[in-house]
Amino acid sequence: MHKYPLDLKAAEQTVKDTLGSGILYTTIEQFPSMRGRCYVTITVVDGNIVSCEVTNGTMQRSDKEAFSYLYRLGTLEWQWKPLAAIVQEATKGKSKPDAILSNVPYRLNVVLQRQQFNSWSHMKRWVFSLIDGKRRIEDIVAIVSKHQPDRVMTIITELRDQGFIAM
Repeated sequence: MHKYPLDLKAAEQTVKDTLGSGILYTTIEQFPSMRGRCYVTITVVDGNIVSCEVTNGTMQRSDKEAFSYLYRLGTLEWQWKPLAAIVQEATKGKSKPDAILSNVPYRLNVVLQRQQFNSWSHMKRWVFSLIDGKRRIEDIVAIVSKHQPDRVMTIITELRDQGFIAM
């Protein structure tokens, strides 16, 4: 695990430039309307922030509200856990899956032309066929490729960005 003392703007740039896929997380002493220590989790896929969550165990705030407050806090001690480490821990039973692997992708009601589907790589077609609204990302990674979790995450991100799936 790597630690980064950064403000949120610098953390965003670091993620974009170098980190790949995983979880960026820290703790803060308080968050408006929430009591006690709060845990901040930023989910990153292919260098892009896809979600931000602040929770104290009973209440949760996400994305826009969380980012707005975190920008004002200044430097925080961020920790980074790469996707490969998350997959390894989850598949060995050492810990419960983190947020990124617990997501359950599902297909959107979009017409997919056969020609487009056939133009996809074998792995992309396989990942798409496994997305059924029941399997978690962790399950899909375990079925397709435990050794290339970043590749599976890239495909899931592409499918989401192309409007074929959602989380």
